[in-house]
Amino acid sequence: RNQLTESGLRERPPYDQAASGWPPPLLAPPSRVTDCPKGSMPWPITANASTALPSLLSSVPQLEPALRLLRREDHGASGTFISNGQSTTAEHVSVCTMSRTERCDLSGMAPDSPWLVRPGGKTRCIFTTTTPYQFEVIRGDRDKLLLFFQGGGACWDEPSTSFPACSTGAFPQGTRGGVFDRANPDNPFRAYTIAHVLYCDGSVFGGNVTRHYRDPSGSPVRQAGYENARSVLDWVYGQQAAAGTLASPLASLVVSGCSAGSIGAQIWADHALNRLPHVAAAVVPDSYAGVFPSSGEGRLIAELGFCSSPLLAPLPAHLREACLARTLSLHAVTAAVTARYGAVAFAHVQSKTDDVQQAFNVALSAARSIEPSGCFDAETCFTGPDRLYAATNDYFELYNAAPNHVHFFVQSSEHCYLPNDLVYTADPSGASGGGGGGGGGGPRLREVSR
Repeated sequence: RNQLTESGLRERPPYDQAASGWPPPLLAPPSRVTDCPKGSMPWPITANASTALPSLLSSVPQLEPALRLLRREDHGASGTFISNGQSTTAEHVSVCTMSRTERCDLSGMAPDSPWLVRPGGKTRCIFTTTTPYQFEVIRGDRDKLLLFFQGGGACWDEPSTSFPACSTGAFPQGTRGGVFDRANPDNPFRAYTIAHVLYCDGSVFGGNVTRHYRDPSGSPVRQAGYENARSVLDWVYGQQAAAGTLASPLASLVVSGCSAGSIGAQIWADHALNRLPHVAAAVVPDSYAGVFPSSGEGRLIAELGFCSSPLLAPLPAHLREACLARTLSLHAVTAAVTARYGAVAFAHVQSKTDDVQQAFNVALSAARSIEPSGCFDAETCFTGPDRLYAATNDYFELYNAAPNHVHFFVQSSEHCYLPNDLVYTADPSGASGGGGGGGGGGPRLREVSR
């Protein structure tokens, strides 16, 4: 932070690619990332998509490893999950389908066991060939709620959807680790009821758009992230209104999410805080501060259908105007919501050199749907570790104008802390804590979370 001037990045020295070490973090991703076959495409949506992506991959060497990294960024969005240490298929999870006569009440769910609720209506995943939309519920104390938005990439155009760079099915996380671990006494959320907003449409929980391209069945690709997330909030609100289920007001409401879910938590925080009665609340976005290509963010937001979404209605009018002008930014929305709820703590969790956030910036910079002329030069276009850290600092300085904002910055390239066991080890010096990142240690993330 001390290296930043009042006018921010504009006065920073020219970006030094050699000194930054970019692009090796993406060319040599962490060992936890499973590699995918080079040039692999599960299916072509159209002839244009099937030829455009391989051509782009050959011309932009940094793009393929970035996309491979994104493909494995699922955070539980897979056909299997771990429950109490055992591998379990999604079909073994209890499922409740909502209808006119079935509300899927929390009181009928076994405590500490994952349930899937299928709300129907206008909800759906990006492809008609995958799962119906469903969200996960783990019953805990009736007066404590963790509303957690799942990660899983993003799909913003035809090539990214054909890859795909987003989760296309709604699968549960279960109780496999991090804030979902019901057995760990160090978990500050182990007694909370969890409403897990699963993610399968690639629109970072705000989309409302039908695309001109089609899915494997020949149906138009539909991104209904707004309807999907709203169905979860509607269910939670209904549970508060029903006797014997969720308390109203809640003693504690926590809105969180990692990666794409971090964006979900930021854009849905106003709706959740306004609609769900509570005594105390916090918003904890994990691992997506919102560093986008300079000219593409507003276009991306508008083309996903955010401008017609009711999410912007309660916020200052200039934000909707900016959306229509294709200049709206995530940090402008987050700053407005943070200022609106002065009694609520907003706490960003972020790695200084997050690999996945760098990868998304590479992919978005090279996408002509976002950057019309394309931007393929690593030194001038792509966000390497130094640039990511500096830009994130700029945003946090903006948020810090509100006394209710804090951030937990980790000297690490890890992506996402809360849904895995890094939440128990991370401190400012590194994901493993204990000064391993080169710093002086400090409070652990789990201690701050309490």
